[in-house]
Amino acid sequence: MLNLIMSVMVWLWLFLCKPLEHMAWPNVDLRRYCQLLKPNGKVYIALPNKMHFMQRWESVMGRFRYTEMGIMDRTHLCFFDFMTRGMH
Repeated sequence: MLNLIMSVMVWLWLFLCKPLEHMAWPNVDLRRYCQLLKPNGKVYIALPNKMHFMQRWESVMGRFRYTEMGIMDRTHLCFFDFMTRGMH
């Protein structure tokens, strides 16, 4: 039912607050969501900060471990940097 409702609605803005890292194919999903936008619509995306100090320290120490919550929680399927965040 939600897919049917979403398929007939057109949006001026899409606000995505940290969902992309939970998707198996975020570029495919994002393109699909963009089809819901009006011609001059905009997408605003928040991504987790993998380069947070503690995450950098863990990486420097050679540790890359998933956790139950937070930036490294087990539901994160992918991470982005300055180059991949655009997903051209």
